[in-house]
Amino acid sequence: MSNYHDKLVRSVKDSPGILGDESIKLKMGVVLPGAKSPDGTGSQKVYPDLIGTDSEDNIVIVEVKTGLLRWKPDVDDKYDLQNINDAVRESVGQILDYARAKIRDMSPNPTAEELSSLTKKLRLFIVGDDYSVAVEEICELLHSNGINIHFVLL
Repeated sequence: MSNYHDKLVRSVKDSPGILGDESIKLKMGVVLPGAKSPDGTGSQKVYPDLIGTDSEDNIVIVEVKTGLLRWKPDVDDKYDLQNINDAVRESVGQILDYARAKIRDMSPNPTAEELSSLTKKLRLFIVGDDYSVAVEEICELLHSNGINIHFVLL
């Protein structure tokens, strides 16, 4: 992590109102068990930027992203679409992986009913220092399908 990234993470931790809810209590440095390692012998670990709870005991996971839009100075002076697509995959995929890891941490083999219940207890936030229409649209799509995920611009 860069110093700039660390500074943004600490800012969100110290001022959870940025996320729209002052009741959120966040911690840094929480390690979650991840997916099975590729050889199936153990569990990889995942490290969300921030994890905590709100006043209703929902689980809050925050991933801070810097440089979501990477400017590529080319002849047409346009954003590099491949970099934007990579940022979307990285941002959204990473936080969904953290959500899966937290659910598995609470219930290693959840039934469909438990999975539904646990998913409703999650509040996911991608916090960025750049506005990304693509990330925001994916968050809106997931939110409209029952995943409590939001894109927050710092």
